[in-house]
Amino acid sequence: MINGSALNTTPINGGVTELTIAQVCDFARSRIQPEVHADISDNVRLASIDKHTLDVAKAWRKKYIAPAIQNREPGWKWEDEYYKYARRSSFVSLAIWSNETLCGLMIGKVSGGRLQATIHFLEGALEGNPLKGHVVDIATRFIEAVGALVGCQTVSISRPIPELIKYYKAYGYTNESKHCNIVKALSKQMPTVEPDSNLLQIEREEDQ
Repeated sequence: MINGSALNTTPINGGVTELTIAQVCDFARSRIQPEVHADISDNVRLASIDKHTLDVAKAWRKKYIAPAIQNREPGWKWEDEYYKYARRSSFVSLAIWSNETLCGLMIGKVSGGRLQATIHFLEGALEGNPLKGHVVDIATRFIEAVGALVGCQTVSISRPIPELIKYYKAYGYTNESKHCNIVKALSKQMPTVEPDSNLLQIEREEDQ
């Protein structure tokens, strides 16, 4: 669960500097890093996704070849989704490392009206993952910290894997958005705060 320190809504730089989402993500990572170290491991390193990260993640897909886990193969390639989302001003990313081991990846975005911050893609490394069981915890702390800094009303997980819905709900994502009786998103209400008007500028854009 997210601790109060990650919900710190003190205006950055006194509330006089206009920031991009990428800069807000940097602040969010720095704000949750101490509590992640305290709660999970001192070896955790949080960063944005870059080319090196994507190169490392390419090996993950090979792990799905085994017949026993073929049905768990994600419907995306991280490199493709990264470059599709990265051109948006609302793009949010997180790479979760344990020392030099890539343990988890997350891609999301903040809505144009700053009403919601959403996790769109989230995956943990299948093998050799010292942070197994903690990737969702860290990713939700991060998206909630971003949401708090921006002043979002809700945070959400898009297209949750059905088998993991109960698990996500344990983190407070209990509001279901359904279509044809299929859960399309799980959301969580953020604490009511007064966002600083100078904190962030997000360009409005249509989802594609």
